[in-house]
Amino acid sequence: SLHDRADSAREHAVRLGVILERLSPGSTSRPPRSKPESRASQGLIQDCMSVASDLASERHVRAAAIIAVVQHFLHHESAGYGGGRAWASILGDERTARDLARSLEEEKQADLALSRLAERLNREAASVVMSA
Repeated sequence: SLHDRADSAREHAVRLGVILERLSPGSTSRPPRSKPESRASQGLIQDCMSVASDLASERHVRAAAIIAVVQHFLHHESAGYGGGRAWASILGDERTARDLARSLEEEKQADLALSRLAERLNREAASVVMSA
């Protein structure tokens, strides 16, 4: 569920913090610093808020649409974890590569769970619409 997703995001933030602390300031494998909220993240959040307000009429449709936006955000995060894992591996930092691979796998599992939930909600929404 989305509550599980929030817990997972906190764990990933802690894991990334540990990775950044482990890397020395002069290390060539140190990832570039970025703003806590990128424009892409801000856009995804705005999309979610827009979907929630635009589809207020049918709760199953609204929930499925929100899940789709959350999945879009997951895919954005997964791209970062996958790219970081690849660079860490190329640079010989297998510990960081393993940590990022773990986050990537957790993102994949979250995406799968959300896909199952969205499919169920879409079926429920379709039955409501068809019976109206």
